[in-house]
Amino acid sequence: MKYWMFFLGISFCSVGVLAQSPMQYNTQIKKHAKKPRIVYELNTYDISLLVGGSFLFSYGNNLVRKKTPLQAQDLYLLNKNSINCIDRFATNFWSPSISKVSDLTFLGGLLSTPSLFMDSKIRKEWFTIGFMYLEASVWSFSLTQTTKGLSHRLRPFIYNPSAPLDQKLQTDAKNSFFSGHTALTATYSFLTYKIYSDFYPKSGLKPYLLAGAISLPLLTATGRVLSGKHYLSDVLTGYAVGALVGYGLPFLHRKKDKSQSPSSSIRILIIPF
Repeated sequence: MKYWMFFLGISFCSVGVLAQSPMQYNTQIKKHAKKPRIVYELNTYDISLLVGGSFLFSYGNNLVRKKTPLQAQDLYLLNKNSINCIDRFATNFWSPSISKVSDLTFLGGLLSTPSLFMDSKIRKEWFTIGFMYLEASVWSFSLTQTTKGLSHRLRPFIYNPSAPLDQKLQTDAKNSFFSGHTALTATYSFLTYKIYSDFYPKSGLKPYLLAGAISLPLLTATGRVLSGKHYLSDVLTGYAVGALVGYGLPFLHRKKDKSQSPSSSIRILIIPF
């Protein structure tokens, strides 16, 4: 997988775009001009975040690629009783069809944030929100790949006699911790909810969107366990990481009210003198 080249290319291309937005100092307030409310803004450290996340993904992806698959004789040495009691039940599942369903719920999360652009008010900040979407994708995916690369946890279906041998002998069989499907679905779901909430803090739709943000990654997590791809601890960790990235990232981009800043207060005090 060479997604890191795409992320890195976007990162450096974004430098030129951000460079065209000059930093504003000591702007005058136009009393009779009603400006539209801006919710989000990009910061000088955004490029560093994106480039750093891209390199982290490259590092993690390289670790994953260097893994060696199990050999057939290794399977005879495995004992599911060595798995902790909380996760052991997941070894009883194997279902490619349920795995495909979890792919669909992941796709629903992936498309949730772009669907916000159907709203004209949100669409006005398409570039900033698109950049946030990219940052969230990079960091959620980077944390997932790096953790998978550093750990060698076997997927639950390895212990299930119903699973085909060729699946057990693939390198991906060692990438159980933690669930990338769950992490990314949670990232996009909570990012979507937070963005909408920031634009419409008093909207009556917020409870329904929150329920959706909670439920969609939960459905994905359930599918990943029932398909035999992940343990309970895998999906719980993925859920927590994804929710943290998706919900937390918008806080870094909220446009600050400069009229409430200390520098503005000082300026007001010294004007009469």
